[in-house]
Amino acid sequence: MSKMGELLIELEEDFERLSSTSMNWNQDLWEDQVNDGRFSILPSDWQFGYIHWFENYASVVAAKGILREIGEDFAVKADDFNGEWAILTNYESNVWKG
Repeated sequence: MSKMGELLIELEEDFERLSSTSMNWNQDLWEDQVNDGRFSILPSDWQFGYIHWFENYASVVAAKGILREIGEDFAVKADDFNGEWAILTNYESNVWKG
C-alpha cells in the first residue's frame, strides 16, 4: 500500500475514534427536531448526508482538520438536546462503508 493510502486509512480511523456516534442526516428524519430547536441550521445544511457527534469541542477541532485534509465539506452545529457538538458532512466514514 502506498504512503498516501496508509495516511488515508489512519485519518479515517482517527475520525471514527473522535466521534461518539453517527446517523443519516436528511430532512425527512430531522426536520421536526430542527423545528423544535435542537439544531440551528441553514437551508444549505440539508445537502449533507451524515451527522457525527463529538463529546467535546477539542474533538470537533481535530475532526475538522481531518475532513479538510481529505477534502470534505462540513458544517459544525451545537446539539441543544444532548449538549454535544455535531458535524454535518457527506463524508462516508468506515462505519457507513461497511
